[in-house]
Amino acid sequence: MAVTKVDTAEQFYAEYPRVRDWLISAMAYSDNDISEAKLLNGLVDREYQLWTTQNAACITSITEWEEKQVCCLFLIGGNRGKAMQEILHEGQPIVEAYAREHGCDGLLGIGRDLWKRVLPEHGFSVRGTIYFKEI
Repeated sequence: MAVTKVDTAEQFYAEYPRVRDWLISAMAYSDNDISEAKLLNGLVDREYQLWTTQNAACITSITEWEEKQVCCLFLIGGNRGKAMQEILHEGQPIVEAYAREHGCDGLLGIGRDLWKRVLPEHGFSVRGTIYFKEI
């Protein structure tokens, strides 16, 4: 299943309950200061974007980093062993296209130390627990 950007209320009401536990679990490991209330407010305000696959969910935001406009992937959760694969392997071209359409120069990942093993094969450079890929 390809990655889908959740854009409508109908999609949100179908997808968020399905992926909620994955996102809550990912928050527990995140260095980001985010709660479920902040997440929901950001989604409602369209500051954040929700992307889903069959086995994963990802939260992105368009922001500035090191004087570049970037699409930040700051929360990824899902079924163990499948989330990163589905979001980054299958979904990355779709997220990159979205980022380009919004004037981004790259994708920025802010995640766990474990991401070091996965992200370089998808074109990201590693800077501590910050991962960047020009697009």
